[in-house]
Amino acid sequence: MNNIVAKKAQSEKEINDALSVRYQVFVVEQKINKDLQHDSWDEICDHFVAYLDNRAVGAGRIRYIAPKIAKIERMAVLSDLRGKNIGGEILKSMIGYMEDNNVNEVVLNSQYHAKGFYEKFGFKIEGEIFQETNIDHARMKKKLK
Repeated sequence: MNNIVAKKAQSEKEINDALSVRYQVFVVEQKINKDLQHDSWDEICDHFVAYLDNRAVGAGRIRYIAPKIAKIERMAVLSDLRGKNIGGEILKSMIGYMEDNNVNEVVLNSQYHAKGFYEKFGFKIEGEIFQETNIDHARMKKKLK
């Protein structure tokens, strides 16, 4: 697993690779309506993609919701590669990018089963568990810098 490259998607191909991973995870695997997975925010978000030996295997996006506040969304890793630090590499890349761009606070809505993953990176749960796309979620927050 030494050949993981997680980065901000720079080209149309890299963005399409990220969208393809999301489709596989959310629509095919989790049975989320495809119209909910790809939305109008995709046009203005910063997309991140992870490659393993040149194969797109993970994705995420950053949406800016207020000055100096960003929201991590659509984090996904292909099911056969979970637990191999691909999500961690994507998240580290995203956090580094946000720190470099003067973001002070990051929020996200974690699927509840994945909250422990985000807690390892310093995210804290805020509020009650809620349902999104019929899946339990927790709102989480992390201060940067």
